[in-house]
Amino acid sequence: MDKLVQQWCDLDTSSKELSKQIKEIKQSKDDLSSAIINEMKRTNTESIALGTGGKLVYKVSTIRGGLNSEYIEETLKDFFKLPHTHDVNTLASETTDAIMNGRESSEKHILRRIKK
Repeated sequence: MDKLVQQWCDLDTSSKELSKQIKEIKQSKDDLSSAIINEMKRTNTESIALGTGGKLVYKVSTIRGGLNSEYIEETLKDFFKLPHTHDVNTLASETTDAIMNGRESSEKHILRRIKK
């Protein structure tokens, strides 16, 4: 039993050390990604060919805020304060647009390696 406990403790320690190393590697990668993205934006470059046959691709994604009951309720209250058509299909479409498109949005800059 003592040997099993010792092995478990050794593996737990190794796991924690590796997790710390991974965190440091990810931070370095994020720092490099930011520098590469800034340079790609400055030079208006969308992709860079890699020596391994793949390429590094810069992409901008639009991220919208989440949907929760509070947001939906507030949006519906604001929506129904205004006059609207009585056509069910149009009303459903306008309501959906108000809920889905009224959310806050932000841009996320992504750097992705694509292998060929």
